[in-house]
Amino acid sequence: MKTVKTIGFTVDNSKPVHNLYVKTSAAKTDKFSNTYSNKVGKFTDYSDQESYTYGQYFNSNVAIDLAYFDYNLDTIKVTDNGTEVPVSWSKDGAYGKGSITISSEGSHVIEMVSTDKSGNKTEDTDDSKIVRFTIDKTAPELTTYLNSAEYTGDNSYVGNSVAEIGVSDTNEDAEDVTVEIVRYAPDGGSSTSVVNGKNPINVTDDGYYSFNYVVIDRAGNQSS
Repeated sequence: MKTVKTIGFTVDNSKPVHNLYVKTSAAKTDKFSNTYSNKVGKFTDYSDQESYTYGQYFNSNVAIDLAYFDYNLDTIKVTDNGTEVPVSWSKDGAYGKGSITISSEGSHVIEMVSTDKSGNKTEDTDDSKIVRFTIDKTAPELTTYLNSAEYTGDNSYVGNSVAEIGVSDTNEDAEDVTVEIVRYAPDGGSSTSVVNGKNPINVTDDGYYSFNYVVIDRAGNQSS
C-alpha cells in the first residue's frame, strides 16, 4: 500500500510597498514645501504619486490618499505622531487603497508600516518617505504702534511719526507683511504708497495718514 503526503506552502521574500499622497493644496507650497519620494513603480492613479512636492503649512484639514501593493499582506498600520489612525481600505487583488483626513492644529508626522504573512516588513525611515506638515487655522494677532506706544486712536495728532506693527503668530511669515499708506494732504490732495515688511515707517510730511496692514502667515491665514 502506497502512502502519499503532500505539503503546500508559499515562498515570499518580497517586501510590501506603499505610498502616501497628500491631496490638499497649501497656500504657500512654492515657498514652504517638502518633497515626498518613494519610487516603487506600482501606483498609476497619480502620475506623480511616487515623487511630489507638498506644503509644510496648511490652514485647513489635510486629506491624504494611501496605497499599498502585496499579494500576501497581513497588516498595515498608519500613524499620526505615533498614534494609529483608522483607515477603511478597498482592495483589488494585491492593491489596496484608503484615505485619511487630518484636522487638528499642530505638527503632524504621518507614517506607514506594512507587514505580509511571511513576515516581510516595510517601515520607512528615510525622511523623504515620511509626510510631515503643520496645520494652523489661526489668524495672526496684530498690534499697531505709533511712536513706540500702542495705537489707541487718541494720539492721532503728532509731529514726526514712526508707525510699526507687532505680529503674534506661531507660524509667522515676516516677509509677507504689506502696508498700504494713504496720505491726505492739507490742500486736499492724496497719495498712496505700498511698503513690504515689518520695518518701522517714518513719516514727516504734514497730512492725515491711514496705514492699512495686511499680514499673512505661513499657512495662509490673513489678518488686517
